[in-house]
Order: sequence, then C-alpha cells, then structure tokens
Amino acid sequence: MTHETQALTPAERIARDKEIAAQLPGTYLFDGARARMNYALNKMGMSLKHAANRAAFAADEEAYCRQYGLDEATTALVRARDWLGMVQAGGNIFYIFKIASIDHVTMQHLGAQQNSLTLEEFRARLNAYRAT
Repeated sequence: MTHETQALTPAERIARDKEIAAQLPGTYLFDGARARMNYALNKMGMSLKHAANRAAFAADEEAYCRQYGLDEATTALVRARDWLGMVQAGGNIFYIFKIASIDHVTMQHLGAQQNSLTLEEFRARLNAYRAT
C-alpha cells in the first residue's frame, strides 16, 4: 500500500476505485446500484446453488424465470445464454455463472463470449498474459 492509499478512508478508496473502473472500457462494476438493476436475476442465479432448483430450472426455464419475477427482456438473455447481456442488465457474474454451470460451460467460455472471441482465441490470450 502506498502512503497516498493509506491516507484515504475506506469510503474514499471505494470512490477512487469506482472512478478508475468507470474509465475502463467494457467494465461493469457490480455495486449497489447495479445490483438493484436486476435483483430478480441475481436472486434466481443464487437459488441455483441447490440441486433441486437446478433440476427445476433445467426442466422448465421459462417457468423458473417467471417464478423469480424476471421480465421478458431478462428472460430472453437467459434463454440466449447472453452472458455479457446479463452482466450489462445488472447480473452478478458469480450468479450468472451458476446458470452457465447447468450447461457445463466454463468461466473461460463466458470470458470468450464477453470479448467476442472464440474459446481458442480467448485461451490463447490468457496464455499470452501468463507468459509475460
């Protein structure tokens, strides 16, 4: 921690970090405001930690989405497995990943889609970072 960082209060550090994140293209900072954007999606995603709920979702996704109060636009994102769209709509990546896990999709698949890359291209990019 730098001397400058130590002098900041926790609230000031959070504000500074939000300001920095807001300047990064393609960054969707998950904060209280974003969480409120789509509470229903996040609540539904969190529910999938239970095996019975995963089975119910797999059996009838539309009914499961309705049960949690997802609007049609969000349900369409879930149906399309539009991971980036769900994040943009206020979804928390950890809860969205619970949906992806039902389809046996890895976090790398989500990252590839969010970066408009094939899985192989995304993995090559990750490996390039690892090499540096």
